[in-house]
Amino acid sequence: MADALQYARNIKIVGSDVMQPVEIQGRISQVVQAQNAVSVAANTWNNSSFIDCAGFDTITVNVVVDNISANAFVECGWSTDGVNIHGKSLLSSGMGAALQGTYVVPTGLRYARIQIKNQDATNARTVSALVNMKA
Repeated sequence: MADALQYARNIKIVGSDVMQPVEIQGRISQVVQAQNAVSVAANTWNNSSFIDCAGFDTITVNVVVDNISANAFVECGWSTDGVNIHGKSLLSSGMGAALQGTYVVPTGLRYARIQIKNQDATNARTVSALVNMKA
């Protein structure tokens, strides 16, 4: 018994023997290209496919437009069934530098669809949107 007690006193817990708290061990993320260099005609909407957001708490939408003076709306449409829109989050309704950027929104419903409207009355615009989901 004395040998076992002496052995236990000499053990040192270091490095990988230490269990880390769950909060430090990491987060899950997934990236989806919603729109990739899509030409949006003057004064029309472009809708991405529905993206399954089940299990993720937030999404980050990165939008790039070919012209910094472009005027457009960027919305996230939410759906419970992946077919119909049941709610929307307006991400931007600006021009150029105000339009291009990164938007963080809490997950509203299971499915998300990125919707971009080209407000230019005469010119088509090329847009891209990248969605990063995090849990």
